[in-house]
Amino acid sequence: MGSNKRSKKPAKKIPLTVDRRPDVHFKSSSTETARLIRRFHVLNKELAKLKGETNSSQTGKRRQSILNEMESMGGLDWYQRASKLGQSKARGGDSSKWLMGVLQRELIPERYKDQPMRLLDVGALSPFNYEKYKWIKTTPIDLNPQHHLIQQQDFLLMPPPEKEEERYNIVCLSLVVNFVGDPVDRGTMLLHTRAFFPSSTTNPRLLYFVVPLPCITNSRYFTHDHLLAMMGSIGYTKCIDYHHSNKLGYYLFELTSIVSETPDWKKKLLKDAKGCNNFSIVMSTSD
Repeated sequence: MGSNKRSKKPAKKIPLTVDRRPDVHFKSSSTETARLIRRFHVLNKELAKLKGETNSSQTGKRRQSILNEMESMGGLDWYQRASKLGQSKARGGDSSKWLMGVLQRELIPERYKDQPMRLLDVGALSPFNYEKYKWIKTTPIDLNPQHHLIQQQDFLLMPPPEKEEERYNIVCLSLVVNFVGDPVDRGTMLLHTRAFFPSSTTNPRLLYFVVPLPCITNSRYFTHDHLLAMMGSIGYTKCIDYHHSNKLGYYLFELTSIVSETPDWKKKLLKDAKGCNNFSIVMSTSD
């Protein structure tokens, strides 16, 4: 008798995207690409740590070794394009979907058809994530743009708009803060977001914050409650919604008050268990 089992079809491979340099390319395996992205993150954090160390021949050699390894992987350009591949439909989509689901539930989009909400997308991989939402006007920026419609800009050095009508209703930091290697710079980035919103509380002032879930659930120095307390201390007292998927932590905060003084958030041990990571965000009145 013949077998009723269906023969398995070979898994479709995602086409390789080849860099101009012959020795640099993306892996067709999403697992391998993810591994390389994680390695790039580790190297970037090590590079940030060296900034605070005394200059010496040993420090210089280590810095150059890190830069060489990052360059052999393709540098920041490779990382950005690998991340863009990771947000493709074939590999799970982009994080804008959760945000828009919450906004459509919590707000009345029809109110903003004549005057769309302004959204600043920091670290944008694609300029088209919000294209179908006509009540959203997006300004995408990135250190190393992968599309000509994305402005090249370092958010930490970006001056806030001077005119009230040019300020933003939403600032998106999706998988951006975790890429910054220095915990103090991470804190500075969160503080800096507040300068981009309208002064009036009648207008939406929303911060979309996304990090890898282990930053929230498996860090020695950071937790869900720690994040909520930190954000509340700088004016983001309302967490409109949050969601933890298998890989990411999604948060939507509302800026409800202006805090003039910088709160003191040091790197403090919250839990210590085998396998925990060292992700942290630091804010200090002395910095």
